Amino acid sequence: MASAFSFILITIAWIVVGTTKLKLHPFLVLLAGCFFLVFSLQLPFGVIPQVFAKGFGKTFESIGLLVLYGTIIGVILENTNATHSIANALLKLLYKLPMPFGVSCIGYVVSIPVFCDSAFVILSSLNKSLAEKTNTSKIALTIALSTGLFAPHVLVPPTPGPLAAAANLEMNNLFVLICIGAALAFVLILVGAFYAYSISKKPIIQTSDVDTKPEDDNTGKSNLPPLSTSLAPIILPIILMALGTLLQVLNDLVSSNILVDFMKLITTPSNAILVGVIFSFGLLKYSSLNLKKCIELSIKSAAPILIITGMGGILGEVIQ
Repeated sequence: MASAFSFILITIAWIVVGTTKLKLHPFLVLLAGCFFLVFSLQLPFGVIPQVFAKGFGKTFESIGLLVLYGTIIGVILENTNATHSIANALLKLLYKLPMPFGVSCIGYVVSIPVFCDSAFVILSSLNKSLAEKTNTSKIALTIALSTGLFAPHVLVPPTPGPLAAAANLEMNNLFVLICIGAALAFVLILVGAFYAYSISKKPIIQTSDVDTKPEDDNTGKSNLPPLSTSLAPIILPIILMALGTLLQVLNDLVSSNILVDFMKLITTPSNAILVGVIFSFGLLKYSSLNLKKCIELSIKSAAPILIITGMGGILGEVIQ
């Protein structure tokens, strides 16, 4: 067991060094790491193809549509300047807070009723616009959003993780769990926000093209889509997924009928984001981008994410 654990540590170290120091493509680094682990753990040769296919397929099954739908929304929001419209509203609302703290707070509120991975796919499209408008590192805002989403997701019901933990520990008082989990999660997002804030100060001088951004924003300001139209592809999926969480909690109290079954169908994360995709098509009138080109750009953007994540799924399956 100790030798197997050491092989896993070597593989993780290789992934870190290969992607950061050697600057190799993550696909090649993960592929090499998977083969190293397979041969080191002496898996039977006949099992290796099935393990690779299962790991890759499970990843596509769980997040494939989420990533594709979310990428479509992101591409449309960016190319129609909807992200700028939303960013302007957020800046007015959170002007007293440093941007990493504001992003963390948004993630904290959204992640309690919504799965964090789905919420990250939806909200990450705003990071680029917020980073440009506030001259903040996009990496810092990504860290702030990640900690803001993941801390409550693993600590505050009704997300599945803390509910499963409470069931295993035979904890019946969920109100106490919600209160303690929410307080601890808030402390954690503050830690993440402070760290992101410390990072956000460093790269400001490095951005050489920042001075040109305000002029670009001003030239297109008259053509910005309305805030309500810009927010619809983001807010509607969040509302639907929150409703889906509520339906799961009240599953025993809600009688099954066609309407309830339909609501359960459209409140699943992938279908909820699909509703956001449909509403995002209404933004195309504010851009020269047509629907076909939009889908092509989205597939091109989503493919690397899906492939690299799929390789991570293979690595996870090998470890299992």
